[in-house]
Amino acid sequence: MRERRARGACGGVARICVARPHAGAPRALGRSACEVSGRGPYNRRVDEVVYVVNFLLATAMWLIVGRLVLGLFVRDERNAVWQMFVIATEPPYRVSRFLTGHRLPERWIWLASLVWLLAARIALTRLFARP
Repeated sequence: MRERRARGACGGVARICVARPHAGAPRALGRSACEVSGRGPYNRRVDEVVYVVNFLLATAMWLIVGRLVLGLFVRDERNAVWQMFVIATEPPYRVSRFLTGHRLPERWIWLASLVWLLAARIALTRLFARP
């Protein structure tokens, strides 16, 4: 069984499952080779959702790193770029404060946020990894 890519009518790339059954290979209870291989439309949708969530988690991680680096250079709290980073990273910081029970000092929240986001990304990729 192999997979090839084809251009769809809208210009998007679609994966097409091409089966090469060998002599004596039984069909799996009337299902096509694409359904048996797990490359059906449901699995593609799940893969796309996992990809988007993983991308958002990675973006949040990089925003936290960017806020750390920018904090070394920005002295004015009213700076528009600094405010954008503060607004973008505040949701992961709030989640980290909640998960740690507000016991972690404020100066270490960035590290806890990075650890939680990395753990979420690892769990996501391990749970939905293809065999």
